[in-house]
Order: sequence, then structure tokens, then C-alpha cells
Amino acid sequence: MGLCLALAGCGGQGSFADLPEVMPYPVPQGQTMRADLYFLDESGAGTLAVESREVDLSYREQGTYWQVIQELILGPQTALLPVCPGNTAINSVMVFRGLAVVDIGETDMDPAALQIFRQALAETLYANAMAQYTLLTVNGRLPQVEYPLEKAEGVYAQQEVNRVALGFYKSRTG
Repeated sequence: MGLCLALAGCGGQGSFADLPEVMPYPVPQGQTMRADLYFLDESGAGTLAVESREVDLSYREQGTYWQVIQELILGPQTALLPVCPGNTAINSVMVFRGLAVVDIGETDMDPAALQIFRQALAETLYANAMAQYTLLTVNGRLPQVEYPLEKAEGVYAQQEVNRVALGFYKSRTG
């Protein structure tokens, strides 16, 4: 109701039909962006390492972050290891006020693999979209993992730091 009043105005007159139609911005051909993607390091110990690459923004209309996640799914171009199967389908990617929600299609990844993929998504989306938290869903439902929400913790996330302040005062005696 509040949204309807905000869109229609305080007098309650107007309708959604009065709003302009929103058209997607067409990305010019050849437009790219530099993206940091997180993959498993070569040791296979479950730690993530970054790979930077140019992402072509003109071949799909789903949006910039959808294309960044597509590059993550396609896998590394270096000696790093992939974080998910290359045939993982993306249903949607939404980023709003520090929260990213990534919905993928049906997958046969086990819970441990889903957690690694979610962690790689969180670090990738923090580096490229400033999303502090990432929620991974499978066909719109929460997967069977211990924690459904992942907070970015890598080199781009702000770590809590204790700061010490020093103050110098003149003595009262002189």
C-alpha cells in the first residue's frame, strides 16, 4: 500500500500505467570491463585465488553481473581450478544495496561444492559489485547447506581492525 501511494502520489490519484516504460540500456558492441574472478587455487585445499580478465558486456542482455558470473562458471584461463561445473545454468543475478542473490538451475553439486561455489560468488561479486553478502539459490530455493548467506571475506572485504589513537597533552606544570 505504501509503495502504491508513493508511486501514485499523496492524493491517491494516478496508476502504474502513468509510469514510463523502462527500457534496458543497450551495451555498445565491443564494450568490456575488467573483472576479478575467484577460483580454487592450484593446491586444491579449498582456498580461493583471484584471476583478472576482460569480460565482454555486449553478447548478452542479462546484465553486467550476470556476465561476470557466467565467466566464473566457464572456469579459469590459468592454472587455477574451477569452482563449479561448466554447464551450470544461471537463472538470475540480482544485486541491491550490498546483497547479491544468484539463482542457478538444477545442479548435482554436493553441499560442500555448493559452499565453495557460494564463497567464490561472494568474493567475485564483492570485488566487482561491492555486494557484501551473497545468497545462492537453486531454482529459487535454498540449497541444503549449513549457512544460506555468505559474507565476503577476501582481500577486498573490509576486515575489522582495532585502531589505537595516541594523544599528546601539555602538562599542567609547564
